[in-house]
Amino acid sequence: MVGGRLRRWKYRLVRSFLYNLPLALAAALWRRLLLRTTFVAITGSNGKTTAKELLAAILASRYCVHKTRSSHNGRQGLIRTILGARPWHRYAVVEIGIEAPGQMWRAAWLARPDLVIITGVAREHSENFPTLESTAAEKARLLGGLRRNGAAILNGDDPHVRLMGNSGKQRCGYFYGSDPSFDLWADNISGAWPERMRLRVHSGEQTYRVTTRFVGAHWASPVLAALLAGRVCGVDLKRSLSVIAHLEPFAARLEPVELAGGAVLIRDEFNGSAGTTRVALEVLRQARARRRIAILRDVTDDDRPAPERLFELGRLAAASADMVILIGPEAHYAARGAHAGGLDSGAVLSFEHARAAASWLRTNTVSGDLILLKGRNRDHLSRIYLDLVTEVRCWLDTCEYRHLCDECSELGPRAPRGSQAGRPEPAGGRA
Repeated sequence: MVGGRLRRWKYRLVRSFLYNLPLALAAALWRRLLLRTTFVAITGSNGKTTAKELLAAILASRYCVHKTRSSHNGRQGLIRTILGARPWHRYAVVEIGIEAPGQMWRAAWLARPDLVIITGVAREHSENFPTLESTAAEKARLLGGLRRNGAAILNGDDPHVRLMGNSGKQRCGYFYGSDPSFDLWADNISGAWPERMRLRVHSGEQTYRVTTRFVGAHWASPVLAALLAGRVCGVDLKRSLSVIAHLEPFAARLEPVELAGGAVLIRDEFNGSAGTTRVALEVLRQARARRRIAILRDVTDDDRPAPERLFELGRLAAASADMVILIGPEAHYAARGAHAGGLDSGAVLSFEHARAAASWLRTNTVSGDLILLKGRNRDHLSRIYLDLVTEVRCWLDTCEYRHLCDECSELGPRAPRGSQAGRPEPAGGRA
């Protein structure tokens, strides 16, 4: 108990304004001294981490590149990313996330980007951004931080982002999406599990076909964003496509991992918004598997009362899965929705704690099962996955740590379970 309190106070101190102010000033000064380093800033309601990883890999095929670590895209993560850049880095790819009004202009002032990528506008942090218009207005402030003659890479399929092309001080805006009038566009997008996403990419009169390692057709948007940004930065499109074809999904973003018994777990527990949950459940619905299992707790950015919100979550899960595992003290509301959606009592399981759900999975899944692990960051459902491959020593009900449990030292030494040592290889192997 005492150790938990100390961890909470330490976490709050590190996130405090007074702690970060001197570091922020140092980062702002350091950024202005990095005259030869091109800063690329990526923001958006979804897909920004994957776009960042893809672009960093594309640029690294030709240049020395620095990037945001993991998904540390808040104020502290941005400060550390800037301070970690060095004069020999030709490019710095920074990911910027916001939670409240006023945060984006500070991030733009710190980063002073040469190139901005905006992946999309969706409902997020709804307690601070009640409308899509308010979210879009905050995201657009990043364009105001562009250096002279800067450029923007914009998702033309998103109407809120498309309007940003007429704002800001960028020299020009490049668009990507599904319209042939865009600078880069794609069609023939497919990828129902166990297949990975395939698409046809068009650039002017040239057409390319590419097979990626991503699960779900919705990843076409961040792929196009990275390809277009890479081209603007001087990387040939053919080279970029060859890089992307071999990259695995980023951790906990519809990332498939094969478990010891042959079942496949698709990790998607980092972002638990209602929008991303619908996307993940659709991926599960389209999948071909012996048995499709959805593990859920709750969603964010849905302002309805818990009984109504969870009932709808259970109903949606029933339309996509053969079995639903629900977690939390209010799981019975979601269970009612799953029953209303057509699942019988034997196909709906409820557990109050994640540890009990992990214990059930260890003995009740077999080869051919496809399991979707979907939840909110605050729920730390990553421990369910980790408990299947190693010993987990932390099962706190509440925790202020807002990153993946994979990165948390409080879990203790990782003792492998059975014959699985360490993190399993992503399902399907490497291309």
